[in-house]
Amino acid sequence: SKVSDIIYMRSAVESSDSRLGFLPGDADEKLHYYNLPFMDKLDELLHETTVKKLQKEKRVSIHPVNFARGMSWNSKAVVLDESQNSSIREIVTVLTRIGKFSRAFILADPMQSDLKNGQRGGFEKIFHIFDNEESKKMGIETFEFTTEDIVRSELTKFIVSKVALWETI
Repeated sequence: SKVSDIIYMRSAVESSDSRLGFLPGDADEKLHYYNLPFMDKLDELLHETTVKKLQKEKRVSIHPVNFARGMSWNSKAVVLDESQNSSIREIVTVLTRIGKFSRAFILADPMQSDLKNGQRGGFEKIFHIFDNEESKKMGIETFEFTTEDIVRSELTKFIVSKVALWETI
């Protein structure tokens, strides 16, 4: 069976040292800016008419992690983005919603954690729990990218390599 829908999720953690505070509007309006990276990527990868068709058919949905409990996803592609900002409990909640014929993609960059006061997200722990042959036999794959894998731009590659070097000093 093929995946029929895409569910995009991320924790509502801001990537700034200063906070916006209360946002007016309904749930969709409050989450609009958190959802922009996903919509930008869809627009980049798919033709505009395809994106509009997927939206019209409600085959693409965006959910905050907070509301995943109790759900069960069959034949879905579930993308948990920016999971360096998710707790281990949030990641496990998402992973344990995965039903038949579904695929989960847990994306993170530990260098870009926006958690405060030295908090660490759960991604690195989850990565190491499943980065082994036993998990691979169950269909769980782990991938770790390096600076060489950056495709955004040569400038981004340069910046990331310099920051990584600075962090080792």
